[in-house]
Amino acid sequence: MTYLDIARKALAGSDEPRDAPVPPLESPAPARGLRHITDPSELVLIVDSHLSRAVLLGLDLETCGGGDGAQKAHKAQKDAALDPLRGNIRLLSLATDEGDVFVVNCDACPNWKDALGPVLADVNVTKVAHNAKFDMQFLIDRGLSVANFFDTMLAAQLLDSGQNLRRRD
Repeated sequence: MTYLDIARKALAGSDEPRDAPVPPLESPAPARGLRHITDPSELVLIVDSHLSRAVLLGLDLETCGGGDGAQKAHKAQKDAALDPLRGNIRLLSLATDEGDVFVVNCDACPNWKDALGPVLADVNVTKVAHNAKFDMQFLIDRGLSVANFFDTMLAAQLLDSGQNLRRRD
């Protein structure tokens, strides 16, 4: 059983006991294709041919601080990268349940919001992210509607129920 299977069962409301053993981490199947998208027209084709057909869609953002590096201190840029109001989305990674992985360069594809907006808002496509709140804040701040997110960080915290928290003495 893979972690994707665990997410599918959680979404389906599996009736397995809560203390069921978690399977060991398996090596993921190799992606059918890893593509770096830098062409706006290619992004539109990818959405139509792959992303809009997905049932599960893995999502991750890479953010950076705004402004010119010569004008801002390194720490200020680093802090801005974590702030949806000051940071920028640099890369958006999407993985389909078919094994395709797409890394969208948001600077090179100024149409990324229009192209990906319908997929992100589609309630029939489950978006899986770790710490989804962070990604959702950035997307919502850019005017995008997002729906049906599954957060693996929250799922892990619920499954653990504090059993592995360390006491700080």
